[in-house]
Amino acid sequence: MGFRDVGRAQPAPNAEPAQPDDRDTQLIKWGVELERALGESVGGVLLRGARPVAVGITEGATKRVATSPSAMVGFALTNESDEGDVTVRVLFYDGGNDDADVIMKVALAPGESARDWFFPGINLQHGLFVDYDGPISGSVFMRGSD
Repeated sequence: MGFRDVGRAQPAPNAEPAQPDDRDTQLIKWGVELERALGESVGGVLLRGARPVAVGITEGATKRVATSPSAMVGFALTNESDEGDVTVRVLFYDGGNDDADVIMKVALAPGESARDWFFPGINLQHGLFVDYDGPISGSVFMRGSD
């Protein structure tokens, strides 16, 4: 019995299937909305803000920030290089690897920190992959599933 069957009387074994009424339609719409809301939740609590995803040398970091359509709403990154003149280049791709389309390039001088916010977000059709050529730490802020 799914949410579409809640509150509906069970038919007799050989009875004709019942036609949906207005209450059924409203209940289905409510269930679909609930599923969508839980898709952007943590532990069933609706998210109102962005979800941080660690990148670079940050503990728990990943280069594959999002694996499905979503939106990047910002980032906070720091060049952790202790070399005097090492600029770190960060590339953001709409996809799962560095063969995807580049959507943004960021260059960070040694010790530089950058924070940018793009609300309501940059839509990504295939997810987000972040690549870099030196030590960075920080997070990319996402909205959507994943």
